Amino acid sequence: MPRRTRIPVRTWKSVGRLQRSSPRFAFVDTGQDEGDVYVASRNLAGALDGDEVEIQVRRNRRSGLLEGRVLRIVRRPFRQLTGRVSGTGGGCVLLPDDPRFPSPILIADARKGSFLEGDRVVAVLEGRQRGELNRCRVTEVLGDADDARLDSTLIAREFGLPLSFGNRAEEEAELAVDSDSGARARLEDASVFTIDPETAADFDDALSVREVSRDRFEVGVHIADVSAFVSDGSAVDLEAMERGNSVYLPDRVFPMLPPKISSELCSLKPGEPRGCVSILMELTRDGDVLRSRILESTIRSERRFTYEEVQRILDGEAAAPRGLQRDLRTLSALSRALNEKRRQRKSLDFELPELKVRLSDLGLPEELYLEEKVASHSLVEEMMILANTLIGSAAKRKRVPFLFRVHPKAKSEKLKEFFRAAAAMGLPELGRSKADARELAVGLGESLDPARQRLLNSLLVRSMEKARYDVTDIGHYGLALEGYCHFTSPIRRYADLLNHRIVKHCLVRRAKAPPREAVGKLPAAAELCTQTEIRADEAEREANRVKGLRFMEQFLGEVFEGLIVGVINSGFFVEISGHLVEGMVSRDVLRDDSYHYDEEHFSLVGKRRGRRYSLGQSLAVQVAKVDPLGRMMDLVPVPEPGSRRGSRQRKERRWR
Repeated sequence: MPRRTRIPVRTWKSVGRLQRSSPRFAFVDTGQDEGDVYVASRNLAGALDGDEVEIQVRRNRRSGLLEGRVLRIVRRPFRQLTGRVSGTGGGCVLLPDDPRFPSPILIADARKGSFLEGDRVVAVLEGRQRGELNRCRVTEVLGDADDARLDSTLIAREFGLPLSFGNRAEEEAELAVDSDSGARARLEDASVFTIDPETAADFDDALSVREVSRDRFEVGVHIADVSAFVSDGSAVDLEAMERGNSVYLPDRVFPMLPPKISSELCSLKPGEPRGCVSILMELTRDGDVLRSRILESTIRSERRFTYEEVQRILDGEAAAPRGLQRDLRTLSALSRALNEKRRQRKSLDFELPELKVRLSDLGLPEELYLEEKVASHSLVEEMMILANTLIGSAAKRKRVPFLFRVHPKAKSEKLKEFFRAAAAMGLPELGRSKADARELAVGLGESLDPARQRLLNSLLVRSMEKARYDVTDIGHYGLALEGYCHFTSPIRRYADLLNHRIVKHCLVRRAKAPPREAVGKLPAAAELCTQTEIRADEAEREANRVKGLRFMEQFLGEVFEGLIVGVINSGFFVEISGHLVEGMVSRDVLRDDSYHYDEEHFSLVGKRRGRRYSLGQSLAVQVAKVDPLGRMMDLVPVPEPGSRRGSRQRKERRWR
């Protein structure tokens, strides 16, 4: 028999950033066109999520996938972790909360620590690695690991959110006064009101409307003039820029500004005169803008409404003074006209409800519920979008340096991924459409039940590019607008505060050029505000996940209906119907067959019996394990009645 010649596998070296996706593997993003490199956990050589690593790469002959092993850690970024202490004395390790760090990390100099086993701590990773051993140093002891009231603090520490303001910033806030009070137009006789969530602690935008003629109305959007209290370069300003925005977790707010400014001086409380930057917009009944003007103003809010109150008034289920009731109905009618214009220009307008958590005094979740978007939300949203567009467009016409809110067009590669997912859910016709993402969004998934329609909408959102801040206006693809900016929330977004300063200087006071210091910081601020927004979104998502998993702890061992919302090589993710909390079914628990990953069809497929677990599929699952701080819930599929596996299990139970 002729001897087989072994063809050597070609390998090469590359450098990239490691992303830990599972306890069993990671990926390295090398920035090359061929895609990410798969690295099994045994080949990580101690590298951690976020490390820049040098890897040896080869292409798997069977699968064609790129596989690699870590040769060395090129650079390790500063990383702060929270976790639970396990062990005693010199043998203590940190069990990180973040699932991207699945392995214990040795605590250096543990004997010197003031912590005990079971404590929740903050630790900093040591930059230098010793072999494959990773070490950390405890910097703060937070308390009992099981105290749910610590959840938000843990998330804040993990994402680097500042927990408090410096002494100098607090002192400035206490002494702050309205520096522009003498330049303001007095609009205190106008009927002005605020509409906010029931739990809002500060109110930075207000509305007014008056009838100019039978078919014309003047709508006022009045925004708290935070810039009059926060001067450029002050301690408060520097801390606000570092934060970038306020962060809203289920049981705690991490504000961008000291509460003295955000909740008192700049909050548009009923009956209190407050300085604003107002934009007065004259609209037709059909939502056409005839003219607008911007001015520094003083307003006095007549009433504070919640969204729920306004909705009851619009539905005829609650009463309000006749004038306010008329104003709310007028604004609602105008918002419907503006929304129709959005629909005509094919703006993306997903009805994606937000998950809300109702907590006890001990920080434990009592209820999870979806907050649906209703007419009262649209009333405010449409007026704010219009105000932001008119402000940004005015700055663009005047060629004023400005921070725009931009949203690039969806990339065709990501849309192809969405089309494959839609086909897996039984909608192959979407992939044959020549429409772009905005056209696809109209009536998307109307043939599906609400849960699958929500999943399909969220998949399309994920296929979009991320919105960001930029000094160059490239347009906002999602809103189908040009000249769009963020201006209406200077209490909670630093980009809005910067734009306020420029608007007042150039568009109200007619200065030829904005302050040099404001222009100089715009490019850096655009990048920083984009990054802090991403950080805030991730922190809010993780905090909700922790609370959701705490809620599921009470259901250990119980069976629920669920929906498969994601499939990967090592298993699939299931959203529990009614509670909207995700857990994972590991491929290891699927004992009835040997399953392989069908990437093209988003499925795990049994090799012998051909059973599929596919995206968008409903199934019953049992809650096997819940680890809120580890952000994991293990689920096990429940056999269908009459299945061979189910009948075998019943026989086994009979003989026990």
